Amino acid sequence: MDIPLTPFELDALVARVEEGEALSERELDRIGREVRARPESLDWRLCFAHALINSDLPHRALEVLRFEGASGMHEILLHIVRARALGALERYGEAEAELKKILRIYPGHADALRALALLRLREGAPEQAARLCEEVLMTDPLDDATRQILANAREAMAEADRAGAESQAACHPVSARVERLSRGLFLRLVDQALTARAWTHRIASGRGELFIELPRRGLVRLPIDPFWQEGRGTNASRQAAVDALVRELERLDEQG
Repeated sequence: MDIPLTPFELDALVARVEEGEALSERELDRIGREVRARPESLDWRLCFAHALINSDLPHRALEVLRFEGASGMHEILLHIVRARALGALERYGEAEAELKKILRIYPGHADALRALALLRLREGAPEQAARLCEEVLMTDPLDDATRQILANAREAMAEADRAGAESQAACHPVSARVERLSRGLFLRLVDQALTARAWTHRIASGRGELFIELPRRGLVRLPIDPFWQEGRGTNASRQAAVDALVRELERLDEQG
C-alpha cells in the first residue's frame, strides 16, 4: 500500500504539474486520490486535468472535467483547461469554442488570448497567432509564455517565406542557397514521413518529444531535438536527419 504524500510532497507534485512536466501513472493516481477525497474542490480537479494533459492523456482529462457548479474564476479556468485538452486531441473547433466563451465576456483576457494564439499556431495560421500574442503583450510585455509563442509564430512565418524562396530557387538551381534546417521545418518533415508510414503519432513541439504507436513495441516517447541538431548542416542533411529518426524508431520496434 502506498504511503500518503505529505503536504510538502503534494506541493512539489503540483509545482511539477504547473511546470508542464509529465507524471508517472503512480503520481497521477496520487493526484486522483486528492480529487476523490475532495470532490467539492475544483482546484484539485483542474490540477488533475492539467497533469493528465501534460502526460499525454487529454481524453482522460476531459472525463475529469465533466462536472457542474463552476463559477467566476473557476469557470474561466475550466474553459481554458478544456480548450487545452481538446487542442491536444486536435479538436480545434471545439477548443476555440471554449475560449470564445471567455472572450465574449472578457474580450482582452490574456490567458484565453494566449491559448487561442497557440491553437492558431497549431492550425497553421502563424500570422493570426502573432497578432493575438501582440495583443497580450501590449498589456504585459514581460509575459514569457506569450513571447515564446510569438517567437514560434514568427519562425513559422519566416519558414513559409523561405519555402517560397526555395520553390523559386528550384526554377533557378544555379542561384539556390544552402539554408539551415529550422526546428519547425524539421518537425514538419518528420510529421510527413511518419504520416506516409501510417504510424499514429503526436509531436509535442514545446517539450521536443515524439509520441508514437509502433506496430510491435506500442507507445514510445522519443526526444527529437538531437536528430534536428544533426540535420542543421547542408540541404542534403535534412532528409538524412529524418531518415535517422525513422531508423531509430524501426530499431525500437524490432526490439519489441
